[in-house]
Amino acid sequence: MERTWLDTIQLLGLDVELLVVVLMLVGIGLTDLAKAARRRFAHWAESRRGPRAAPTRPLDAWPSEGWGPSH
Repeated sequence: MERTWLDTIQLLGLDVELLVVVLMLVGIGLTDLAKAARRRFAHWAESRRGPRAAPTRPLDAWPSEGWGPSH
């Protein structure tokens, strides 16, 4: 009895392995897409908020060297 190429692929389990690889690649693509959308939304939300206010006190702009613990 002669096997077809599809029987050989199924016998070796290559069809299952190929399915797992394809699902992993789809998962990676969806993850990258979600990360890009999140970055884009964060950029959009920050641009809608407007420019940040400048510090009004000199200590807010640059703390002196004596500020904070010495150790």
